[in-house]
Amino acid sequence: VQLVASCLENLPQLQSLDLSTNNITSLGISYLRDAVIRLDSILKSLTSLKLGYNPLGNHSLDSLSVLTSRVMSLKALNVQHCDFTNDHKWNQVFLCLDCVEILEVAHNELGREGVKCFLGHMLPNKVKMLNLTNTALKKEGSITGEVCEFFKGSRPDNLTHLHLSGCYLKDVDIQKLTGVFGLATQLEFVNLSNNPSLSVFTLREILQGDVASMVEMTGCPNMMTHLESVFTDDVVSKMNIKKLHTLALTLEEGKIDIERQLKAIWAEIWSVESILARGPNGMLKLTVKSQYMTIWSKAFLSQETRLQKTRSGFDPGQVSEGSVSKVVFHSLLACKYG
Repeated sequence: VQLVASCLENLPQLQSLDLSTNNITSLGISYLRDAVIRLDSILKSLTSLKLGYNPLGNHSLDSLSVLTSRVMSLKALNVQHCDFTNDHKWNQVFLCLDCVEILEVAHNELGREGVKCFLGHMLPNKVKMLNLTNTALKKEGSITGEVCEFFKGSRPDNLTHLHLSGCYLKDVDIQKLTGVFGLATQLEFVNLSNNPSLSVFTLREILQGDVASMVEMTGCPNMMTHLESVFTDDVVSKMNIKKLHTLALTLEEGKIDIERQLKAIWAEIWSVESILARGPNGMLKLTVKSQYMTIWSKAFLSQETRLQKTRSGFDPGQVSEGSVSKVVFHSLLACKYG
């Protein structure tokens, strides 16, 4: 990092700096801090800073504060897996994130105060992607209150991706979040996976709310119980889904009755367009024909089958829809969302 910092003055047009997975500690990040203090002109064009998967720890927050206050053009900040914890006076941390549109703080034990700190220094109407995966603490419960408070009184018109996987969410949290979902008119993808307390009532809430184009709820086993009692014919017939076209759920192999019920519900909503397909690790995808082939298959063909062609003379243009359906799950979300 010291070497990188010494070179920055020769890179006045640098827009993206990726230092992920370099075993950088608070000492390492201090070299960047000192560089921007010493030379006010450096990093003025920087829009993306990636520091993820480094053991920065809470001691680096002062340096991060200086960096964000000097890099005024910053639009994307990634500090995933950086060993931040709730054992800190978060109300004394100042981060200049006014221009940040993409924030990734996943897999840090921030707790409510840490999440509140990061969100409190952002502008809700600017945010495009918010990744809060595994930032909640079990002893505190979910971070729904902090998320709702952040968006309260604003119109998150630019929000397209919201990740709340592994955040100890319950059904009541989803009910609170539907207010945010309803205002986020551009919302494409919501990740609610690995929240095992979510039940079939959340599934109904997501369908009735038509919250986003894609919703992932894998790792929520309680969502597959009591489908018949919750999704009555009257409830399903009143659903007016226009946005939601793909659901990813988890259902163990052999649960034929439940799978049949889900298929019937989805078919009632999407009619002949509906598709139910199996993926690895018990994944069950409910989607529609147009999305199944145009998004997933094309993405898969462009990344995987071209590689096969290079190796064996295989022609991706000859892949059938049936053969694609067996492997397209491997790129279910990665192909579209990286």
